Amino acid sequence: MFTIAELPPPEVLPINTAMVYLRKEQMGADDEGYYIFMRFWTDGRCFLSSVAFPSLNRNIVDKIEAGQAGYFRIVGDEILIETFSPEDRGSYHLMRGILLKSEAGETVIRIMEERYRGGFSLSLAPRVYRYPHFENPRFRQSDFYPVDFGPLRSEPMWPVDPRHNR
Repeated sequence: MFTIAELPPPEVLPINTAMVYLRKEQMGADDEGYYIFMRFWTDGRCFLSSVAFPSLNRNIVDKIEAGQAGYFRIVGDEILIETFSPEDRGSYHLMRGILLKSEAGETVIRIMEERYRGGFSLSLAPRVYRYPHFENPRFRQSDFYPVDFGPLRSEPMWPVDPRHNR
């Protein structure tokens, strides 16, 4: 009874597919932390990975390895990001977020909820993280900001989502 909406044409995507979207994670004040980064392609594919703080550079974000391959959908100001990884006996990651404009006018991805299940041997119940309140410091850490690393040439090797052309 339901159909999945088609992705909008690339020229009207509200995110910049030439940019890499970053969020920095830190466990404590003495921790240098690490970056979680996402790349998006106009055909609905995306890539999610992480790297230690001082190692982030153009070569790292242009490689499509040691991360999670997946797909995204944008409907209005909401974004759904679904990624999978065969490493560690498989994992599944679903993020639901909203698109906001920063003070500089760039589009920021604010994650509202994350669901993660790692390894097929683990419980089928995913770990669920919700960020329901804007004043929550952890919620502010869920924002992904666009960063220009210059031209990125790598292309995804996984298939386009078959729902894309419906």
